[in-house]
Amino acid sequence: MIKINIYILEDNNAYRNRIQQILQTYKSTLISLEFPTPHNHLNFMSELSSKKISDTDIFILDIDLKTNFTGIDVAKMIRERNKISPIIFLTSMTNQAIMVINESIQAKGYLVKEIHDDLILEANLFSLLSKLEQEILPKRDDKEILTLSTRNETMFFPYSDILYIESVKGTTGKVMVKTVNQNQLINWKIGNVKQHINQEYMYTGLQSFIINLENIHGFNRSCNAIIFKNSEQLLVGLKVFNKVVRAVKEYRDDFT
Repeated sequence: MIKINIYILEDNNAYRNRIQQILQTYKSTLISLEFPTPHNHLNFMSELSSKKISDTDIFILDIDLKTNFTGIDVAKMIRERNKISPIIFLTSMTNQAIMVINESIQAKGYLVKEIHDDLILEANLFSLLSKLEQEILPKRDDKEILTLSTRNETMFFPYSDILYIESVKGTTGKVMVKTVNQNQLINWKIGNVKQHINQEYMYTGLQSFIINLENIHGFNRSCNAIIFKNSEQLLVGLKVFNKVVRAVKEYRDDFT
């Protein structure tokens, strides 16, 4: 997954914590959210000159910080360090967007602080994050990501995170994508998934599985277990086990 740093600079600690708690429930197959220190806006400003800012760092800034600088001042300093990292403003007045536009900060969005309904705030935050995901994706080589779309959503799986993909027994047209961090059930036939695979280390020579040969750590022959790099084990039949062992030996020099 792509790790995304989110900085929430808000002088109301309760509101900042509320935003962070909502963001921590965001589900994604492409990005994972981190909330690095400092959380305090004063400490952040004192460290900003020495802080490395990446293109995917996200800043949620309160325009009306109760101090001798505003969120717009912080945004201008961020723009001096990075021209494209996403900035989202928290504001109590919608007309403050004019001020931001006049400063050429190029904000990605605005959140009105007067929203007290967590469901509405969550919907607004998730909508912004979803849009940012779509912008982050083109920065990655398409060959690094498996994209699977259904009628309702599009899911992105970095190949480096995938352990294996399994056809779900007892269902029609469903697969389980097992990654380092999660299991994702998707309405796809495994044969169709195989047609979308474009990495040679994704072994597609099995009827019901697609195995990431790069992420195999070892084998347990006593129980036909494939052991992956995060200690996850996949128990398979002897025929499948032998095929995977042979495929790994052919692909990787470190297996003999």
